[in-house]
Amino acid sequence: GREMSSPKKQVFPSADRNKGPILEVLKEHVEISDGAHFLEVSSGSGQHITWFAQAYPEVLFQPSEMDGSLFDSISAYVSELGLKNVLPSVALNAQDPKWPESVESKSWDVIFNCNMIHISEWASCLGLISAAERLLKKGGHLIMYGPYRINGEHTAPSNVEFDQSLKSRNPNWGLRDAEEVIRLCEEHHIQFVKRVPMPANNFVQIFRKD
Repeated sequence: GREMSSPKKQVFPSADRNKGPILEVLKEHVEISDGAHFLEVSSGSGQHITWFAQAYPEVLFQPSEMDGSLFDSISAYVSELGLKNVLPSVALNAQDPKWPESVESKSWDVIFNCNMIHISEWASCLGLISAAERLLKKGGHLIMYGPYRINGEHTAPSNVEFDQSLKSRNPNWGLRDAEEVIRLCEEHHIQFVKRVPMPANNFVQIFRKD
C-alpha cells in the first residue's frame, strides 16, 4: 500500500552544533530590525531558520530549498515550535537566473546561506550573489557560513581531507577561496564587512549591499 506517514523533522548534527554560534554572530554584527524580511537559501532540515525565528519573533523568515524532500522537515520544526513568523518553504535552485516569484517580488533585509557553496557547483555561488544584488535592500546583508580557504590555503588538515572527499564526489565541488567570494560580491556592489572565525574551522562572512 501507499506510504501514509510523512518523514518528520530531520536532525543534522552539524546544524545543531552551529546554529547557536551563528545566531550569536547575527546578534552581534548584523542589525536586524522588527519587521525585517529574512531569506534563507538552502534551508536543509530547517534547524537554522527555526532557531533564528525563535530569537527574532518580529522578523519574517522565508525558508527555501532545492531538495523538496526536506520541506516536511522544515514544516515539522515550524509546527512543533508553534512559529508564526516562518513562511511556507519555496523550491529554489540558487543557479537559476530568476528565482521564484514569491522571492523576486520582495526586497530582503537579510539573505543567509549556510554550507552550500562548497557542496554545489560554482554556478550556485554566482547565482546566490547575483540574486543578492537584485533582491537585497540598500544596506541589507548577505551572510555566508561555511569552510573556506584563506589566502589560498586550507585552515586545518581536516579541511584538506574534506575538500578531497568533496572533489572525489564531484570535481566541481570543493572549498572556495574566501577572497574569490569577496571579489565576486564586490563586482555585484555587495561590500565585504567582516569575517568571523567559527568553531570547527568554519567562518561567517558578512557582506552589505551598497
